[in-house]
Amino acid sequence: MSAKVITPFPGRRDNEGHMTDFKKGDLLEGNLADVAVKQRLAVPFDAEAEARKEAAAAEAEAARVAEEQADADKAAADKAEKERLAAEKAAADKKVEADRVAAEQKAAADKAEADRVAAEKKAADDKESADKLAADKATADKAAAAKAAAANAGK
Repeated sequence: MSAKVITPFPGRRDNEGHMTDFKKGDLLEGNLADVAVKQRLAVPFDAEAEARKEAAAAEAEAARVAEEQADADKAAADKAEKERLAAEKAAADKKVEADRVAAEQKAAADKAEADRVAAEKKAADDKESADKLAADKATADKAAAAKAAAANAGK
């Protein structure tokens, strides 16, 4: 029989003359193993079962590590996607702002052109009015001179 120590104790292996302090986890064989199990200082030990248990634990650990890696990969992909979306939004916002500024500049240029055209029209209208007033005055002055000349001629 084989046994694995669960509680430390002093003892002597089969066919050995010196005492040993057995520690938790030590493996025992033969009569010492039987006595230690009966006294509840050790539990029966099956090497094949222990190997299967360790293999299962190793597989579970590998699965846990793989799951952690998958979670880390997903988190990295999610972060990259968020960064890509943020960059796209920033680019779109920048384009909207550039379009708004361009529209404001075009509106200002259109207003300036409209103001220039209105000023030219006003200047032309003012010149036309001034020319008409000058022509009317000249006609009135001519008429007054003709009237004065007629009045002087009749004297």
